[in-house]
Amino acid sequence: SPSLVAADGYLYAIGGGNGFDGLPTVERYDPAADSWVAMSSLASPQRAGTSAVHLAGRIFVAGGVDFQRGIGAAHETLAVGTTLGGSGVVAPATVEAGDELTYVITLRNSGSQAIPQAVLHDDIPAQTVYVPGSLVGDATYDAAAYRIEWQGAMPPRSSMDLSFRVVIDEHLTRGMVITNTAVVDDGLCGVQTMLASTTVEAPDLSASHKVVDKPVASTGDELGYFIELKNVGAVTATQVGLIDPIPPQLTYLPGSVEGATYNADLNQIEWSGILPPSIEGGYRWADSDTGNVAYEWIDATDGGASVPGGDDEWSGPFEIGFPFTFYGAEHTEFYLNTNGQVLFDSGSSDYFNVSIPKADAPNSFIAPFWDDLVSEEGTMYYRLLGDAPDRRLVIEWAGVHHYGADDSLTFEVILYEGSNQILIQYHTLRGSSAVGESATVGIENAEGTEGVEYLYDGEGPGYPLHAGLAVLFEPVVAHVVEFRARIGPDVPLKTEIHNEALLTFGDAPPIPLTVTTRLDWVDLPFSYKVVDKPLAVGGDELSYLIELRNLAGVGVTNAALVDPIPPHLTYVPGSVAGAIYNAELNRIEWSGILAAGAEGSYRWADSDSGTVVYDWVDATDGGTSVPGGDDAALGPFDIGFPFTFYGVDYTEFYLNTNGQVLFGSGSSSLVNVAIPRADAPNNFVAPFWDDLVCEEGTMYYKLLGSAPNRRLAIEWAGVTRFGSTDLLTFEVILYEGSNQIMIQYNSLAGASGGGESATVGIEDAEGTQGVEYLYNGRGPGDPLHAGLAILFEPVTGQRITFRARVAQDAPLNTLVTNEALLTVGQQPPFPLTTTTWVNRIDLSDSDLAVNETQARPGDRLVYHIVLQNSGNVDASDASIIDFIPVGASYVAGSVSGGATFNNLENRIEWKGAVPAGGSVPVSFTVATLSDALHGTQITNTASFYDGVGDVVSKTVVTVLQTHDLSASDKTMPAHIRPGDVITCSIRLRNVGVISTAGVLTDVIPTGATLIPASLWWSSGQGAVDAETVTWQGEVVAQGMVMVRFQMRVGQDVQLGTALRNTALIQDEAGHVVERSASTMVVSVLNPLYLPIIFGSGTP
Repeated sequence: SPSLVAADGYLYAIGGGNGFDGLPTVERYDPAADSWVAMSSLASPQRAGTSAVHLAGRIFVAGGVDFQRGIGAAHETLAVGTTLGGSGVVAPATVEAGDELTYVITLRNSGSQAIPQAVLHDDIPAQTVYVPGSLVGDATYDAAAYRIEWQGAMPPRSSMDLSFRVVIDEHLTRGMVITNTAVVDDGLCGVQTMLASTTVEAPDLSASHKVVDKPVASTGDELGYFIELKNVGAVTATQVGLIDPIPPQLTYLPGSVEGATYNADLNQIEWSGILPPSIEGGYRWADSDTGNVAYEWIDATDGGASVPGGDDEWSGPFEIGFPFTFYGAEHTEFYLNTNGQVLFDSGSSDYFNVSIPKADAPNSFIAPFWDDLVSEEGTMYYRLLGDAPDRRLVIEWAGVHHYGADDSLTFEVILYEGSNQILIQYHTLRGSSAVGESATVGIENAEGTEGVEYLYDGEGPGYPLHAGLAVLFEPVVAHVVEFRARIGPDVPLKTEIHNEALLTFGDAPPIPLTVTTRLDWVDLPFSYKVVDKPLAVGGDELSYLIELRNLAGVGVTNAALVDPIPPHLTYVPGSVAGAIYNAELNRIEWSGILAAGAEGSYRWADSDSGTVVYDWVDATDGGTSVPGGDDAALGPFDIGFPFTFYGVDYTEFYLNTNGQVLFGSGSSSLVNVAIPRADAPNNFVAPFWDDLVCEEGTMYYKLLGSAPNRRLAIEWAGVTRFGSTDLLTFEVILYEGSNQIMIQYNSLAGASGGGESATVGIEDAEGTQGVEYLYNGRGPGDPLHAGLAILFEPVTGQRITFRARVAQDAPLNTLVTNEALLTVGQQPPFPLTTTTWVNRIDLSDSDLAVNETQARPGDRLVYHIVLQNSGNVDASDASIIDFIPVGASYVAGSVSGGATFNNLENRIEWKGAVPAGGSVPVSFTVATLSDALHGTQITNTASFYDGVGDVVSKTVVTVLQTHDLSASDKTMPAHIRPGDVITCSIRLRNVGVISTAGVLTDVIPTGATLIPASLWWSSGQGAVDAETVTWQGEVVAQGMVMVRFQMRVGQDVQLGTALRNTALIQDEAGHVVERSASTMVVSVLNPLYLPIIFGSGTP
C-alpha cells in the first residue's frame, strides 16, 4: 500500500504497489478542489510498503520493496509546498444590493521555512466598485488593473491580514452571487487560488400576482379584481408603486377599491408604499425597547372571567369571542396552561419549556412566560373588550410564581380581531427567575415547524425581560388591493378585456400584472361527435351522434350547427333526431339555446348565492331507521324510483356511517380524500365525509311524493365526530326525473362542524370526474353552516342523431370524414369531426421481430415477419420487401413462408393476396460479420405495400457486443528537463463484454533512452527489445491492464523539443488502437504547475 502523508493542507499518496510490484508514483489530493494531481515520480520504483513522514518542509520516504527488483534505496527526500496553504479570503455570506462588502485576506506561512518573495493580486469582483481609501494593510490598489496587489517576504510560521471594501451594484437581483478570487504565489513551490462568495439579498416582487373573478363574462357583469403585492426577498422594498388603469370597456364602481385609491382624473387605481419581506404564514416581532410598540396595560382582573388555576394544570376550551387566525388557521376557542401558555386546538399542562420551533407537543401556542409556574386560584383571567370589528381578548396571569419560589409575575396576552396581532405585556416581574433565564417566550404553529422565539432560557433578543415591556407579534402578509368594475352594455361579442397593472420598484423595470376576461366566449371543447362504425363497406349504414355541451359560466342563445353529408354517403330519410335535414344543401342543421354547464357533467349552486332555497325535510318523521355504528357499511336499500347518476341508472343505494351515500357497492372508509380520486371508494354523494360515529337511531331514509315527482331523503341526525362531542345533522335528497341531488345542513355544532376535516361533493364510478364543494376546510363551501343548501344538477347537452348509407362503389381505402361546424355568435366555428374507413386495407399492424436484440460478432440472427391485414377487404396485391441489413449476409436457403431471396438486390421479397383479417408469416436468417466492432448496430427494415399506394415500414435493431480496447490511454508529464526521467503510463482498458488477447508495441522516441529495469505491468507479460517496449496478455471484460516504463531525456536535447511517444494496441480480431502522449523539453518547469515534488535520490 502507498504511504499517506498530510502536509500544508494536502494529502500525498507516495509509492505503494500492485501486490509486491512496487510503484514510484506520487499523487497529491486537494480537499478544497476534491481532486488528485499526479506529481513527479520517485527515483526508485521499489516502493511497495514504503513509509514516509513530513518534517521541516520536506517529506522523507524510506523503505519499500519490489518483488522483481528487490529492496528500494535507503530513502529519498521530497521538498513540498504550498507553504501558504493555510491562507484564505473571508467575506460575509450575504449582502444587500447597494451596500458595502468587506473582504479580509489572511496570508499564513505555516511552514518552517521563510518565503523570501510572495506575490498576491486580487481583482475587484464584477458588479462591485472599490471604495477609495478602504484598503487596510501593507498593500496597494492598482486603479488601472482594478485590483489589490501585495508582495513581500513571509517569515516562518507567520501570518498577515489585508482588508478592503467594495460597493455592490444596487441593481443586482436577489440570489446573484458575487465571487472574489485572490491569487497568491509563494515564489518557491506553488500558486494558490482563494475564493470567497457572497449572495446578494434584495427585494423580490416577482411573486406578486393579479386575478379576476370572471374569466368569462357578459355585458353588464361586475368584475372583481384582486392584486397581491408580495416581497419574497429578505430586504424591505421601498419606493414601491402600483398603477392599474381601468380598461376602456369597464367602468369603475365607486367606493369598491380597498388597499389603494382611485384617481378619477386618470381613471386608474394607484398605490405607493413599502413592502416588507413576506413570509407565508409567518410573523414579525417588535417591542417597546425599540420604540416601535407602546406599552399599555389592560387589567383583565377588572370584570374578567376567572379561570381555575393550579400546578401543572390546563383548562378550556374558552370562547375567544371572535374568529382569530393563527398561522393561517381560524380559531374561535383557546386553552390555558398554568405554566404560562395560551394554546389552540388542544390543551397542555407541560411545565418543561423547550426552544421554538419544535415538533414535539405542545404546539399551536403563544408563550408569554412558559416556565414551571404555580397559578393559584384567582390568578388567571380573561376578558373581552370592544365592539366588532375591533374587539380584543385579554388573558392575564396575575401574581403567579415559580414552583418552589416566592417571586411574583404578572403578565398578559392580548389577541386583536381583524389584524390577528398578538401583544404580550409584562406588568410585574419580581424575583431572581423573573427575567426569563429558565423560560420560553414566543409563538409556534400547529406542526411545530415554524415559530418566533423571542427568548429561551436566558438567550435571545428578549433577554432580560422587565416590567413595562410590550412585545408585538404581527402576521406578515402581502399588501392586497381589491376593486370592482362593470362591463359596458355595448361591448362587442368576443372582446377580450385586458387589465394590466404595472408594479414599480425604484428604477427597476416595471413588473406587469395582467388578467383577461373574455366576453361571452363560450367554452365548447366538451361538445363531441361519434360514429358507430370505424370500418365499413359499400352499402353499410353509419349512425352519427352529436352532443353539444356548453361548459362556460353563461348561457348561449345564438348557437348553430351545420353538418354536411360527406361524399360517398347518402342521408337515410327520416333518421335525424334533435335537428333537421336540409335536402337542398344535403346537410344536417340545428340552431337554438345552449344552457350553461359545468365540467364533470354536473353543476352546483347553493343557498349562499341566493339561487337555491333551504327547505329541510325531516326523514326521522315516519322514515326508516338504519342501524348505525362506527365505520360501518350498510345496505343496499331501495331508492324507490330509477335514479341516474353520472349516466348510469340505479334503484338501490348504500350508506357509510362516515357520511356517504354510495351506488353500486358499499364502503366504510373513514379517511376522506379529495375529489376526484381513482382509489376506492368511488360512485358516491358525500354530504359530510369524515370520521363520524352514528349511534342507533341517528340514520334514516324516507320516500316522499308520487311518480313522476318522488324524492328520497337520507338523514344523519345528531351524529358525532369520533372522539368529540360535536352534533351534526345533515341530509341528502335524490329527485326523480331531474336526477338532481340536494345536500342540506340543519345543525353543525362543534369545532369540526365547519368541515375543516371533511369532504363534500360527488364522484363518478371511475374516480375520474367529480365536483368538490369542500375538502379539509378549503373550497367554495368553506365554512359549512346551519341552514346551508347545495344543489348538484346534471348538465345535459343538445343531442343530435342521424344515419347515412355508404355508396356501393366507394373506392378502396376511402377515408370518409364527417365534420360538423358548431358556431356561437361571432366566434370562430368549432369543428366536430369523425372518420370511417371504407373498403379498408390496413397493414399497420404488420410486424417485424428478431430473435436477439444483443449478439456477438459472427452470430446468426433470425427475422420473423408477419404481414397483417387488419382491414375489412382483401389485399389482393400486397407485397413485402426487406433488404439484408448492412453488416450481415443472407444465409442461403433460410427464407420461408413463400418468400424469395433476390441475390441481385440483396433482399427478401414476397407478393400475393392477404384476406381481410388474415396474415402471412415470413422468416429468414442472416450471419453477422465476425470482425465487427463492439457496439455495431445491425438495423433491419421491412416494408409492407398494400397494392393501392400505401406503405408501412417496421424496423428492429440488434447491437453486437464484443471486446473493445478503444478506451485505452497513455499519459506522460507535460514538461520535462534535459537529463530528467519520464514516466510513461499506458492503460489497456477493455470496455467490452468479453475478454480479449491484447498486444502492445511502444517505440521509444528519438531523444530519449529506455531505462530497461523500469518496465512494469499489472498482468500478462512485458518485454524490452532494444528501444521497443512490448506487452501481450489477456484484458478481461470491463477490466484494465497497466503498463509503465521510464525513459531518460538526453542532456543534449534542444529546448522546446516535443518528445512524442506512440503506443499501438491490437486486439485478437486485429483491430489496432493508436495512443500517443507528448512531453515538452524546457529549462525550468512552469511555475503554474507548482507545488511540485522534486524526486532526488539521497544516499
